[in-house]
Amino acid sequence: MAISRQHGITVETVKNVVIDSGAVVLDYGLGTEVNLGATRGNNTFVVEQDIKLIEVDGARGPMKGHRRIINVRAMITANFIQLSTDILKKALPGSVSVSLPAPGATKTHDSITRALDIESGLAGEAGDDYLTNVAIVGEVSGTSNPVVCILSNVIADGNLEMNFVEKDEMVLSVQFTAHFSPSTPDTEPWNIRYPKVNIES
Repeated sequence: MAISRQHGITVETVKNVVIDSGAVVLDYGLGTEVNLGATRGNNTFVVEQDIKLIEVDGARGPMKGHRRIINVRAMITANFIQLSTDILKKALPGSVSVSLPAPGATKTHDSITRALDIESGLAGEAGDDYLTNVAIVGEVSGTSNPVVCILSNVIADGNLEMNFVEKDEMVLSVQFTAHFSPSTPDTEPWNIRYPKVNIES
């Protein structure tokens, strides 16, 4: 007797698969858009959410409508195998770089330092160390249009760890975190753009 298999496979399945690691892009959709560099070991987009249950006497379990969003934290973790002064500065918000040796001699290095200050561009601050946006741009099997996961008002707030490994290459993991805007405090600082996939009949 044949067993009836249960599954979710349809003709749409093969055209709705997100494939490969994608590109990590700065200023997506703006005139200053740039690919931040080559990565290895996957890139991830995460929206952490704390959703509180409002508990009331007499309820025997969770009640529909008794939930509210308490906290949201959206992040991208990118694992860069391609390093540069620019990537290192973005991994250390508020940092600056100067050429070494002093001007007039042949440049050999960029010296990166920081003064324990992250500027927001708010309240008259001259600078802004927050990145406008950082995105993972990925490929969907059934279309040439990408899936895009975007963070807004971004700084890298994870640790900087550079591992020098015998017979291997360094991979720098950078955690980018989105921040709410004071002007729109009820709008979450992330966006997912999923492409329309054309399905042949």
